[in-house]
Order: sequence, then structure tokens, then C-alpha cells
Amino acid sequence: MVSIPLGVSLLQCYGDNSRVARRGLPERRQLWSAKLSTRRCPERSRPARVMASNASVVDSRRDEKTSSCDMSPKSPHHFLLQTAVALVAACSTQLTPLPALAVSGAVSGAPAPSPAVVSGAPAPSPAVVSGAPRVIDGDTLQIGDARIRLYGVDAPESKQLCQDRQKKSYECGKIAGEKLAEKIGKNSVSCEVKNKDQYGRTVAVCRLGKEDLNEWLVKTGNAVAYQEFSKDYIAAETAARGAGKGVWQGEFQIPKEWRKDQKAAPNKPVTIDHPKGCDIKGNINSKGEKIFHVKGGQYYEATQIDKSGERWFCNDKEAVSAGWRASQR
Repeated sequence: MVSIPLGVSLLQCYGDNSRVARRGLPERRQLWSAKLSTRRCPERSRPARVMASNASVVDSRRDEKTSSCDMSPKSPHHFLLQTAVALVAACSTQLTPLPALAVSGAVSGAPAPSPAVVSGAPAPSPAVVSGAPRVIDGDTLQIGDARIRLYGVDAPESKQLCQDRQKKSYECGKIAGEKLAEKIGKNSVSCEVKNKDQYGRTVAVCRLGKEDLNEWLVKTGNAVAYQEFSKDYIAAETAARGAGKGVWQGEFQIPKEWRKDQKAAPNKPVTIDHPKGCDIKGNINSKGEKIFHVKGGQYYEATQIDKSGERWFCNDKEAVSAGWRASQR
């Protein structure tokens, strides 16, 4: 097998000042053939002198000259001519980059193989993680060993508080996680992987059947569109804001900004608004028990509402409905 690289030779063909580059394919072939015939086989360029009286001598002489410049399929001159024609044809098609011209055997009259062309190949399918998830928070799931951060959305953090229409504080972050868990139930979800975030979590769009859970969170006001990473859910956020759904019913801090503030002052006490007329203190003790204290109680004055999850209530019924019990003292 003889391999002839075409790339170097074709640089001459592509030159602006090259006569060959400016000619058509048939003319190029003729030009190269003429050059090879003249330079390699000078005898063929000379006209044969035919004399009727000495025809046999002339024929014999012509055969001798032809044998010295043999153009048969097995001759070196034929191989060079085929190579030149292939070079010109390759130049005319403007193929870049060009593969090597492989010629089988020392000499071959077979045309050079066409380069393989790959086009229209389907793109690889995105990775998918499926299964029954465990809800970590409003925008994070766990499926097997995969910790999945929902793509393009940002839910309030678990310890984050928001205010409702009556300016009352409520655990919007915790509620977002609970709403997502209720939505999924015991069903399996399918998560199309987008990439990995800086914490090594899988970032994905998760679906319950055909429903986009990421979009559902934003449409119901349990998360906002994370526009820094995606514009896909801006319309859903606009609709939720207009309808006053979820966090949009009152006032809240964008989760990204809330995290930034917490990082800047991690030991700063949580400020929980005290709505006017709502004086019952919903406290969470060191054991995690939720106990509310009313004015006049033994521990009322000493109790501080200053950490995430604690809140003020307007009446006993509201406190009990929210999961608090009355102090025994």
C-alpha cells in the first residue's frame, strides 16, 4: 500500500496566484497530463516519422520509445498521472482537511477512495435519573445516591421566613418543601440531567409524568425563577406574582439574597416581626418542642422569639392549629 498525503500538495492548488487553481476540472486534468507526458515521457511529444517504405522500422522504433515511457496500468508513469488527476480533482472540491490518497499495490489504476463524511448524526441523549425521591427541601431531591438540585428555580431555604398578606411571619421555606413532597407523594419522577453545580450536585429538570415539577414550583409561588442560570421559568413567575400565589402573597426576601445575608452574619439573631395585637409567643425549646406562652404566664417575659421557626400568634386557636401546645405554667 502506498500512501500519498494530499494536504501539502493542495496548498499549491489553493494559492491565489496558481494557474491550476483558476482552471476548470477538465482543463486541469489536461494540463497535468500534458506536463507529465512532456517531463516524464519526452519521446511521446515528438511526432513519429512514418515512411511507407520503412513502415516496419518505424513501428519497431515507436514500440521501443513507448516501452521506455510505458503508460500501461502497471507502469510508474501511469501511477503518477493518476495521482496528478486525483490531486486536481481534490483541489476542485475544496475539501478541507484532506485525507491521504491510498493506492493499492505499487501501482494501481483504481480511483482513490472517497473520504468518509459524517453528517446528520443524532446528538447523544441526555442522562436521566429516575426513581421515587426523598424531598430534601423546596428545590432539592434525593434519588438513590444522586442529590438533585432542580434546574432554573430557587425555593426559600428551610429556615427562611416570609410574611403573608396580614404581615404575619410564616415558614415559607419549610412549606415549599412540604408542598413539593405532597405533590410527588410516593410516585417516581424522571430527572433530565443538565450539569453539575459547584457543590457536586446533579442539576436537572424533574418531571412527574409529563408535568415539569420545576415549573410547577414557580407557578404555585413556592419558588422563584433562578434567572441567573435559566430564563425558562420567567413566564411562570410572572403569572404567580400577578395572582399573588405562594411567597407572592406578601413580602419575602429572594432566596439568593437571604443566603448571602446569612453567610455575611451567621450569628446574627433572626428578627421576627411582632404583628400588632398578636402577643402570644410561639417558642421552640431545646428539645424541639413547640410551646406557646400567653401574657401572665410564668415564662412569658423571659421567652424570646428570636430564632428560625418561632413566631407570634394572635390567639390560642391559631397557635394550636399551627402545631404549638400551651405552656403548663
